[in-house]
Amino acid sequence: MELRITPRVVQRGRNVTMACIHQVHDSEIYSVQWYRGTQEFYRYTPLESPTTRVTPVNGIKVDRLNSNETHVVLLRVSPTLSGNYSCEVIQNAHTFPHYTATARLDVVEAGGFRTMELRITPRVVQRGRNVTMACIHQVHDSEIYSVQWYRGTQEFYRYTPLESPTTRVTPVNGIKVDRLNSNETHVVLLRVSPTLSGNYSCEVIQNAHTFPHYTATARLDVVGIGGLRATELRISPPVVQRGSDATLACLYELTDAPLYSVKWYRGRHEFYRYSPTEQPATKIFPFAGINVDLARSNQSQVVLTRVSFGLSGNFSCEVTADAPSFATSIVSNNMEVVVLPPSSPVIHTSQHYYMPGDILRANCTSGPSRPPSELTFYINDIPVSPGMYNVQPAAEGLFRSEQYVQVQLWPAHYERGAPILRCEAKLGELYRDNSAVALYSANSDPKIERVTSPGSAAKLQTCQVLLLLHIVVWANNT
Repeated sequence: MELRITPRVVQRGRNVTMACIHQVHDSEIYSVQWYRGTQEFYRYTPLESPTTRVTPVNGIKVDRLNSNETHVVLLRVSPTLSGNYSCEVIQNAHTFPHYTATARLDVVEAGGFRTMELRITPRVVQRGRNVTMACIHQVHDSEIYSVQWYRGTQEFYRYTPLESPTTRVTPVNGIKVDRLNSNETHVVLLRVSPTLSGNYSCEVIQNAHTFPHYTATARLDVVGIGGLRATELRISPPVVQRGSDATLACLYELTDAPLYSVKWYRGRHEFYRYSPTEQPATKIFPFAGINVDLARSNQSQVVLTRVSFGLSGNFSCEVTADAPSFATSIVSNNMEVVVLPPSSPVIHTSQHYYMPGDILRANCTSGPSRPPSELTFYINDIPVSPGMYNVQPAAEGLFRSEQYVQVQLWPAHYERGAPILRCEAKLGELYRDNSAVALYSANSDPKIERVTSPGSAAKLQTCQVLLLLHIVVWANNT
């Protein structure tokens, strides 16, 4: 999933478009909910009437007309709306799995945005060490109204040159600021603990009549003394076909301490554990639909066999170092289970022959598959504006997709002979297939041109052969 904000940095008074990009098909969506921080301000629920609902949040104006299941448009934004936004997709399934994406919006005053960076040294640090955070910006000292530092949304340090004293520390649980070595550009945190892992930001407010704001964000990771850090959960293949096997690899870095355990979760349910100090070292916890191949599973990977649709969703691996730190790190990833169409898409046209000026009416069908195929029509490899797109349920939880097109044919379409109508079916980057038919005119030479559609191709070829036979019979009679 991805939350894409356009533009991400915007001047006060402009509009902002937020796009929630996901792979859950419309027919499977229970709801899409939008948040600023923890406050919900917009919801799309296809099974309710009306399908959209706006919840008042101070300062947020939603453009109802241009907001829908995938996009929300905010009108005339102000700097107070700067911050983190998220979209949460809830799937319409018996488990109601949730998928969330987050992004940041920065609203600045007229005059433009200045380049900023928050540099944390070291970015990954052991428990008990000190950390230096540097706020690098292009605002001159004489122009600064204040520099404010946050962990998440909680301010913990402020520099205000026009006040006395110029620095102020706000208590935040676990944060110890080195007042002596902290100033207008740097903050030093003393003896950090793993609970302080997370996002930090510095906000520079310029001393001008409009008080423009500039913000930079970075992440700090605090690990145990053992030096443990899980880096990635890699799913292979990235998109899994139903009934096949999937390998989930947990990549982690472990120094100065042995491994205590690796635990695997589907959502919140643990289904596999590797503990090298126990006998046996592996343990399986029953979970509906999960089949673990013990022979190929170990401390760094789990192999799932005969994967089903019910396993689509979030998987996590939790790595724990041994004594004395028992440091823990966790990483997650989403697995998508699909079924590809068994054959090429099929094209049907309303006529056997077409002349310039005729209206072409055609449809293209693909499936059964899951998710449904995306279908696109082309004439002579130029995309055609689509008509109605229809998805119908099929057996075993699959879907058939159908795309209609209606377009007028022009002499330019016939400049190189019979136009070629092509339909392309695809499922993201995983699957792509084509079928095509030639749109002959009634006075065309009776010859077979390139035709690849498994359905309409045979019908057109039969008509062409019959036409040729009629011509031969007519010639013999005369």
